Amino acid sequence: MKIFFILLTSFLLGSSLQAYAKKIVIGSFSSESNAKALVKKMPDTFVNYAELQTLLKKDDAVIHVRKNDKYYLVLVEIFSDKNILKKSFKIIKSKFKNAYINDAPDEKYMLQKAIKIQKLKEQMNKLKTEIKVKKEHIKKVKIVKIQIPRVKKKVEKVNEEKPFLEYINFTFLIVFIIVMSIIYFLVGLKSKYDEY
Repeated sequence: MKIFFILLTSFLLGSSLQAYAKKIVIGSFSSESNAKALVKKMPDTFVNYAELQTLLKKDDAVIHVRKNDKYYLVLVEIFSDKNILKKSFKIIKSKFKNAYINDAPDEKYMLQKAIKIQKLKEQMNKLKTEIKVKKEHIKKVKIVKIQIPRVKKKVEKVNEEKPFLEYINFTFLIVFIIVMSIIYFLVGLKSKYDEY
């Protein structure tokens, strides 16, 4: 029996330590501009808007627009006091019949979500940098690809001229041999002539 009371007490203490977090969903819109327009019109919508603002300030709750999947929600969040939530809901429900109360994520969840969002932003910035580097690399590759045909044309031109140069070198060698043979022959004739 003592174990049962200890477990019951620890459960009650644990549940009382868990933060009370609620929100009021006023409306849902497919367009962000429509949702923001509703928030702007709220001071004129409620006769007792000043009272609502006072209640919200007491509990640090705010009226704002948040994207949820493909819809934009007009929310009042985060309420940590039940009495303020009930009074605020009564004022809001007087003009918005479809408004409802829902659980709001606690601060720990919001902090974890903010950390995840920050990490995602850092990854996006890293990817943007990598994409920028790859784009510059692609530009360099394109420049090289553009220059390759020019170099090929120059090489082809040199290759076309090369056989002509080889022909000239071969011709020069043959002419040189013939001239040297003639000189040798003439020198040999002269030496025979000098002997007589």
